[in-house]
Amino acid sequence: MSEEFKSRMDWDRFSSVAKDITDEDLHGAHAGDFSSDMKSDEQLEQYIANVASSVSDSLKQSVETLTPWFFNNMPKIYYQTTPRAEKVQHLQALMTSHLLDTKQIVSLWDASRTKVTYMGPGGEQDVLLEVAAKVSDFAMKMGSIYVSRDNRLFVSSFSRGSHVAIDFGNARITEKLRLAKEMMLKEFSNEEKEIQHYLDHLDNEFVMYATAARILLTYRMVRYMKSHEGAHTFFEPVEDRPTARVTLGIKNASAGEVIHQTINLLNRYGVCLTRCFTVTFSKGYESPISIIHLHIASLSGEKINVNAVPMIKLNKALRTMGWVDNDEFSNFLTPQYA
Repeated sequence: MSEEFKSRMDWDRFSSVAKDITDEDLHGAHAGDFSSDMKSDEQLEQYIANVASSVSDSLKQSVETLTPWFFNNMPKIYYQTTPRAEKVQHLQALMTSHLLDTKQIVSLWDASRTKVTYMGPGGEQDVLLEVAAKVSDFAMKMGSIYVSRDNRLFVSSFSRGSHVAIDFGNARITEKLRLAKEMMLKEFSNEEKEIQHYLDHLDNEFVMYATAARILLTYRMVRYMKSHEGAHTFFEPVEDRPTARVTLGIKNASAGEVIHQTINLLNRYGVCLTRCFTVTFSKGYESPISIIHLHIASLSGEKINVNAVPMIKLNKALRTMGWVDNDEFSNFLTPQYA
């Protein structure tokens, strides 16, 4: 049995369970039991027990079906970078909201109102644009968007707030930094001082949600943006996959200000967003630097050729945040960090 067929079968089973909750438990046989002429507390208690039992049984079925679907379809990087408590919260929201049937966007705020998670149906770029518009004035410090492999779901989180110093008492944090530094020194052996400055001014939340490889990828653009103004990109194919990775660096602008236009440009050039991670650096730098990592796929399903004219146009469009028709594109093919 193929994974795609299994995923479809699991999803159809879940959809049936979700429909049972809506139609039967909320409007079915038990609904008429509670009426204005109910005569005793005993009847009310029995009614509550019946409804609770029905909902519990239906939720149990949805847990058994949706949990494996969720873990089989969210990208690997989501599990590597998302704390267990947040994965549980996302799964619970998916089970109770019916967002994939209703095509709605669900928002989850933390207690301090400094972090918000938006979840909605994947594969619909208009919905992602709507989310991007919601965070355009969010003063974003960090954010992420992950689309499930079968394009049925996206999970996005955005946080704001002041810089948080590295927690060197956290063994996982310090080990991740050690590994990232080792990787950076291997690639940039003459930049030990610059690398240490970068590591010393990382935000603890960024390190917590990043991998060592992501810390390295981010450093590549940060080091470039320190001596450049405006917006710049690294555009690279992903080996053995039909996707491409784009790193966008922007000075003196927050990621929230440009994420909507970025997704819009991807759509106009025939590609879709499969995942995104963004972080803004302010402490330790003369001007704020925002880094946006994008993984993109062709809407046609074909492998992305980064040297094709449409992709070169997209590359330039991301640097200028505008639509491009005709121009000289050869200078946009050079990887600046090389």
